[in-house]
Amino acid sequence: MEDGQDNDQNSELDQKTAGAVKLLVGRIASVVGILAGVGGTVAALAVQSTDITAGAAAILLGVVGYFLGARSLGAVSVVVGVGLLVMLVGASTGLTNTNP
Repeated sequence: MEDGQDNDQNSELDQKTAGAVKLLVGRIASVVGILAGVGGTVAALAVQSTDITAGAAAILLGVVGYFLGARSLGAVSVVVGVGLLVMLVGASTGLTNTNP
């Protein structure tokens, strides 16, 4: 009887640990996505880059983070990535040109 209770407690602990690891990975992915989006935005404004890699990475990492449980951070990462893509559209059309 005791062995059954130990197995139940171990499986419950394993599920909690797996959930915590999943959430941690989701948060890390979301934060990396936010950093990629912010860095890409700075690059788009500073050196007038039109590379969409950072925006795509921010959106992808935000979606991964959202599905792994980091809902708010994942949503912020997606919003930052979309904002970066909007900035890149402006940079590619010359709207961010600082020369008069």
